[in-house]
Amino acid sequence: MLQITPETRRRLRIATAWDDFRERQKKASKTKPRKLNRIRFDELVSDIAGILKQGEPTRFAFEGACRNGVRSSLCLEGWRWPDADHTAVEVVAAALAQIGAVRPTWWQGQPEFADTDTSKGFCAFRRCGKPIPIDRGERNGKAVKYCCDSCASMAAAELRRKEHRRMSIADYLAFSAARSAETERLRSRNCEQCGSFFATRDERRNYCSRSCFADSRRKWQERECLHCGAVFKPKNTGGKGVSRYCSRECAGTMRIKSRPALQCLTCSTIFYPPYPSDKRSYCSPVCNPFATKAAKAAFLCEQTSQTLPLASEREGAK
Repeated sequence: MLQITPETRRRLRIATAWDDFRERQKKASKTKPRKLNRIRFDELVSDIAGILKQGEPTRFAFEGACRNGVRSSLCLEGWRWPDADHTAVEVVAAALAQIGAVRPTWWQGQPEFADTDTSKGFCAFRRCGKPIPIDRGERNGKAVKYCCDSCASMAAAELRRKEHRRMSIADYLAFSAARSAETERLRSRNCEQCGSFFATRDERRNYCSRSCFADSRRKWQERECLHCGAVFKPKNTGGKGVSRYCSRECAGTMRIKSRPALQCLTCSTIFYPPYPSDKRSYCSPVCNPFATKAAKAAFLCEQTSQTLPLASEREGAK
């Protein structure tokens, strides 16, 4: 078993005492940094604050130049470089605090969280990088930085997670309500067809309903009926031309007037064909020598056994 002899204990005390002495000597040899008096310090802070206010695009644009200028002037006056640099840092920091400049955090200075160049056209989310669609447009007057809503949500969640930010339920609901109101205001517009005010989820929609969209696409707009003069919107007639009458009644009335009068070759009776293009020569199957017996028998009533009048007589009765 090892034991410490009195001689060894004495040497240990001497070595420990010597180490303590050297530490005290080092602390005593350190001189305190040189400092400016309060009057000159305030004058320098006032002058530097006036220079920093002119910085563009931020108040930190001339920070390095001001620090270098103060340090150089103090060195020319005989100051040691460490003392001059330490004093220059204090002067510039006091000037920034005086003008209210707040230095952004490291995360706020990253490309995915700063305003990116819209000419690049790529998603700012670091795990995506896809081209931004042209139809994304703008949001609240600023160009969008993400290709879709999912990338924007994930980027915001990652930012909150890295900065250890938390949001209460009340703050979240208030923020959501304000954002919804702003979105509804931006997406509310007047219908280009009828002029009514409506809200839509699709920013590319310009009509309040499908009927207004169909009316805007219709080639023929409102016109007057040729019979009654009422204003109506013609419908597609299947390639047969545009409707000239507002209803079937008006069309039927005008069709009777426009039919040409024909004379039967058998009985010389004046009659009107059902259609203007019908060029028949006989007023009825009875007068038609080429008609079948079934067609002629159709004019014999099965219940009363009476012969029905001819077509010309029916037209005259009307």
